[in-house]
Amino acid sequence: MSGTELTQEQVQKLSAGRDLDLLIAEKVLGWRWWYIPLARVRVLYPPDEQLAWMTTPADGTEPIGAATRFLWPPKYSTDVALAFSVVEAMSSYGCGLVLEDWRNESELYPWAAYFGLPDGGTSAQGVADTAPLAICRAALLVPERLLRKGQ
Repeated sequence: MSGTELTQEQVQKLSAGRDLDLLIAEKVLGWRWWYIPLARVRVLYPPDEQLAWMTTPADGTEPIGAATRFLWPPKYSTDVALAFSVVEAMSSYGCGLVLEDWRNESELYPWAAYFGLPDGGTSAQGVADTAPLAICRAALLVPERLLRKGQ
């Protein structure tokens, strides 16, 4: 964990895609970044596996490496089934999801999500045009101190 929490405004500006998926892996699921100087890349290690993900080098070329398997991150922010794996992880921290369908009430943000916290409070609300994006935004709004307990 980086120790730097994002503000609600910053989280609401995050688009679905690889960058958000990497934030979910790091901040919610406890993956750790490592820098490989010779290859000039950063790699993200899951807490209980060998090297699994690699970012693209700054020049835009494809990831390189042969030590273990290299995969792009799961698409938490665009795939509803994968978003619910984030919900499972959050439940291990004592946080339960509330997902609201506003499709009949709001064209701008038809989905809203927040997590009930162990102390009885709630996270700030993540709103989005899709349920997976709303879930990911809400997960990033849970205070990091609660997420560290499970690490």
